[in-house]
Amino acid sequence: MIRAIIGANYGDEGKGLVVNHFTSEGTNLVVRHNGGAQSGHTVELKDKRFVFHELSSGSFNNASTLWLNTYHPDLYTLSKEIEDFQKLTGCIPVIYAESNTKITIIDDVFLNCFKETQSKNGSCGMGIWECVCRNNAGYSITIQEIKTMTVQQIYLRLLSIRTDYTLKRLKFLQSKFGNNNYAEMLNDNNILINYATDIKENSKYINLATFNDLVDKFDNVIFESGQGLLLDGDFDTEHGTPSKTGLYNIITTLNECGKTLDEAVYVTRTYLTRHGRGNFVEEHDFGYTDQTNVFNEWQEGIKYGKFDSVESLENRINADCKIIKPSLFVTHAMNGQIITDQGNVDIDKLNFNNIYVSDNRFGVSDIIRKYI
Repeated sequence: MIRAIIGANYGDEGKGLVVNHFTSEGTNLVVRHNGGAQSGHTVELKDKRFVFHELSSGSFNNASTLWLNTYHPDLYTLSKEIEDFQKLTGCIPVIYAESNTKITIIDDVFLNCFKETQSKNGSCGMGIWECVCRNNAGYSITIQEIKTMTVQQIYLRLLSIRTDYTLKRLKFLQSKFGNNNYAEMLNDNNILINYATDIKENSKYINLATFNDLVDKFDNVIFESGQGLLLDGDFDTEHGTPSKTGLYNIITTLNECGKTLDEAVYVTRTYLTRHGRGNFVEEHDFGYTDQTNVFNEWQEGIKYGKFDSVESLENRINADCKIIKPSLFVTHAMNGQIITDQGNVDIDKLNFNNIYVSDNRFGVSDIIRKYI
């Protein structure tokens, strides 16, 4: 079974809960295909809770994680996530990566923070947009290179990127936004030495493999998307993400190895949320406090609102999913209805292939129902 799990809105819909549910049986490979460490997918069980960033949300179920070459991992932050998960569960999940997967580097993070401090654009400060800009300019560094280079070679490569690209990018941003303390960090090469040591050490967790190598070795293959359809770079060019948040990367990957998608599952709460800046509907208080998306200086607080109509939700999903009839997974469904400006609509009346419903905000898998 090959499934895609996709956020239907601005992210924060409950994709972690959904991936955990679909990895509860058999052997599972969960594929991260877009974005990077800025994703925060929460899985809360009866006795434990974890927010997954680069590990898959199927990790409680011993799922292996694969980073496609359209994903941008941060090897520096990876070790803390692995260590925290190991303390909680006593195990380290298996991580695969395609050899040409391009990593996010510390300069991307500093540039992102430099720009965000001045512009207040609503980014989470993890450097994904700057990573994509750098890669598009021809200054990439891959997982395979990190694994094969020495620490000294990695340092020299990072120094070359900083000299030939980063400082020029910084100068451009300074001309637009002025200056702040992050510029000093981008001129401190000692930081690069320590960073090179850390990412080389953390590369030990990564096994090189292609999607084609792995796809037939697991009972279930699940694509875990980051963000949501309304944050796709083609939709929101100012406050969105540069990655493809829908089916694009997934279908491209499957076509390359002659595989087909069995189910596309789009995830939504019964209401809209947005954590970060940008246009949003009128805010409402639904009496729910989000434990993951807390107030922070980068994104401020999470916003809650109603859908303008169920048709807008259905149209958005159908525009992304044209190859098969999509399914819907509704989380936070305590009232069994989608909340819209035109009145509430019963979930089981929506026009989708399968409709899955979780009526418990903590995402315990034994309360998930399926309507057909």
